[in-house]
Amino acid sequence: MREAHGYVRCSTEDQRSNGLSIEVQTARLQAWAMLNDVALTIHTDAGISGKSIHNRPALQRCLAAMRPGAVLVTCALDRLSRRTIDALQIAETLAKRGAELVSLKEQIPAGPAGKLILAVLASLAEIERDQVSTRTKSAMAYLAEQGRYTGGRAPFGWTVGSDGVLVENAEEMAVVVEVRALRDGGVTMRGIVEVLRERGRVSRVGKPFALTQVSNMLAD
Repeated sequence: MREAHGYVRCSTEDQRSNGLSIEVQTARLQAWAMLNDVALTIHTDAGISGKSIHNRPALQRCLAAMRPGAVLVTCALDRLSRRTIDALQIAETLAKRGAELVSLKEQIPAGPAGKLILAVLASLAEIERDQVSTRTKSAMAYLAEQGRYTGGRAPFGWTVGSDGVLVENAEEMAVVVEVRALRDGGVTMRGIVEVLRERGRVSRVGKPFALTQVSNMLAD
């Protein structure tokens, strides 16, 4: 007998506005399972909003149970998610696991037609992810052009001002100048580490400078 996992979700607002109770959804999925002769396991998130897929333990268990050939069945796609990006992420997860998606309301069936729809949804998820990455890179480039620091820890010798612009730290910059002078004088990288140690120079966390930290100062 084929394996199927039914997902049921109902928030307080759902039950008040449209009568999609846990009992109604469960009954519909059980009827579908009997009609299609599948072994059905029900996963239920009661009283939980569909705004996010990450705060729903039953949904996460349902997705984790998906195996090649298994079916995730739901009464409607909005039971899985009310956000398109989350629905696409679910579709992509199912496609990678070789599972199928069945939605009774949208009439997404099991079999070749359902697999085609799932493949399209998974492809849309990949396109959306690429677009987000492109937009993020463009935003980071714009901030860099404006002289704003684009994330992570500020390089040694600098601090990030309240407006996001790097501001020189005089005390740290003195060490950077010292390091560059030593290097210009022909001192090796390891030699510079030893000189800094002998002179009592320490990093931001109060420890002697490591070779990689010295290398970063020379690269900036």
